[in-house]
Amino acid sequence: MRYPNSLPQNGTIGCIAPSFACNIEPYRSAFENAQKTWKEMGYKILTGPNCYEGSGIGISNTPELCAAEVNHFFAEEDCDVILSCGGGELMCETLDHIDFERLKKADTLCFVFSWIISIIFPLSFIIPSFIDCVSVKR
Repeated sequence: MRYPNSLPQNGTIGCIAPSFACNIEPYRSAFENAQKTWKEMGYKILTGPNCYEGSGIGISNTPELCAAEVNHFFAEEDCDVILSCGGGELMCETLDHIDFERLKKADTLCFVFSWIISIIFPLSFIIPSFIDCVSVKR
């Protein structure tokens, strides 16, 4: 088993919305408050294009654009950790568009929660630093 590196001091937190986003209350305020807290702690925050999007039906955006965000953040953004800003059962619609071969090469720590089980299961086998559910205490 490989253990990922811890989030370094002043590291970069990438936020994505592969299913539900933070475009409505109370999720928007909670997400913005979390970002404020992380910035006060010295972390840099990168938010994906779907974090505040709400144009999809029960999902932040189209399945293609949600998958593109996942593929991009894992393969191209320089993040120390990737967080899913929301849960949601409709992430299963994105699976046909996820580039699992590309994600195999990723070595980024990732935390998700809720109903993103459709990607948790396959990713837990191909990305050794993929973790389901996390609680961070300040």
